[in-house]
Amino acid sequence: MLDTIVRLVALLAVIGLTSVAHAGPGYNFTRLVDHVDDNFSPGSLTCASINDAGDVAFKGTRSAPDGLSSWDVIARVNRTGVITVIAEDPLKTQFQFFISNLVSINDAGETSFTAFLSNNDIAIFRADGRALTTIRALTEPRAGC
Repeated sequence: MLDTIVRLVALLAVIGLTSVAHAGPGYNFTRLVDHVDDNFSPGSLTCASINDAGDVAFKGTRSAPDGLSSWDVIARVNRTGVITVIAEDPLKTQFQFFISNLVSINDAGETSFTAFLSNNDIAIFRADGRALTTIRALTEPRAGC
């Protein structure tokens, strides 16, 4: 019994002496995108990539008001929370879905991503919010995709 009390006191002492982890000086954590406020499906915000200016590129999913259909979105958000949609195709006339969870952004704010297209091709794109550039398209027959 005494042994149990000693162990309990020792455990409480260790817990009391441990420090709480926190961000070091110079780090600020800010919520830039919210699935409710910014109309994204719950749990769909993935693949975040950040550049030196603090812009964040990400992939999300949006749903139609009837809840029966959904589509992927590639977007960029700046430090003040302004969202720029890079690629979104609710009618799926160009993009069926964005492949993988690989979205990247460079220091110029250009975002790159890979998409499975409506014509069954696969392509890698780079976009800045105004222009969409195809880097490479795979149109030949492929196995396993």
